[in-house]
Amino acid sequence: MFMGKGGTGKTSSALATASAASKMGHKTLVISTDGGHSLPDALNMAIGNEPTKISENFYAMELDSRNEIEKNWGSIRDYMSAFFATKVDENLAAELAQFPGIEELLGVLKIEELGNQWDLMILDSAPTGQALRFLAVPEVMGRFGFELIKLQKAATKLLKPMQAMLPFPVPEENVYDEAQGMINRLKKAGAIMRDPAVSSIRLVTNPEKMSVMQTQRNFTFMTLFGFNVDMIIVNKFFPTEVGEYFSDWKKIQGDYSQLIETSFYPIPVKKVKLFQSELVGMERLEAMGNEIYEGADPARVFYTGKPFEIEKGRTEGEYLLKVKIPFAEKGDVQLAQDGDELTISVKTTATTYERRMALPSILVGKEAVSAKFQQENYLVIAFRPVSRKA
Repeated sequence: MFMGKGGTGKTSSALATASAASKMGHKTLVISTDGGHSLPDALNMAIGNEPTKISENFYAMELDSRNEIEKNWGSIRDYMSAFFATKVDENLAAELAQFPGIEELLGVLKIEELGNQWDLMILDSAPTGQALRFLAVPEVMGRFGFELIKLQKAATKLLKPMQAMLPFPVPEENVYDEAQGMINRLKKAGAIMRDPAVSSIRLVTNPEKMSVMQTQRNFTFMTLFGFNVDMIIVNKFFPTEVGEYFSDWKKIQGDYSQLIETSFYPIPVKKVKLFQSELVGMERLEAMGNEIYEGADPARVFYTGKPFEIEKGRTEGEYLLKVKIPFAEKGDVQLAQDGDELTISVKTTATTYERRMALPSILVGKEAVSAKFQQENYLVIAFRPVSRKA
């Protein structure tokens, strides 16, 4: 799955990966959930809602979200719309019944549906990561959720004869059947996406502030939910030959390049230059794929592991953040917090290491009170509730 802020080159990176993989003999399918028709624009050809052959072993499709919603979510959507319509205007009710991220989710479910037909599947996803949040639903609900659906389905039979006296519509049985089917599919898709042997996330960014900050948040979220990020692709580096006019930009990019290397350690970082013209058409995408992978197989998983972990501490409300660092030598540690961002500085006899990371919600509002080094190159940072003075 490729994720990145709009304009970072996410779609180009996904297509470049598909081009490189297909040339190595992998039968590859790219699926886009982007309603902006970015695939046909980048490939400079028409793409349908079924796999369209681009070249040998290379196929692409744009998800027909309207059709997929009707097929997988139609009964639930219609009931929710009818339920909301008892309180608000029908047009607003129809909008409320469309869950945010549902198009992305259906793209992930398409992987579960079509997976056995392809060697490699690439999902060109939206930047929000909403789909992956949905994949946590079966785990959160557990067995209790399935039993609750059964009870509600049984209650529907009792309520149906009293529909005229109720202030809300009673759902038909097919609504519950569809909900249970969706949860089952989410469970299967979640198992696929969390298996580092067969799935990975590749985050696409640019060497500039807003893009890097968004990528840090996505990286924290993915790691926290158990999704394996195996590569950071940094697009649009100015090459040396651009001249003096872009010297300030080159300095900014150099500063962020170093920050990216440390902030996402130990994930491999691939840097891609800004090309002379738009990345449109197979020739340009092939050149980009060569620059990203440099002859390596794009279908392999480039990293597996946990860049950081969170554990409960010994005292009430304490949490321990274990962060992987690139050296074993102990040094002087400085911690600085600013809202949901933590800056870690470690000064040793050999080097000065600085890392910034977006904190997960459970640590926001807590204070980093200590840090110690642990075996296997981990720095363990203790967070405790902020003490409030009377």
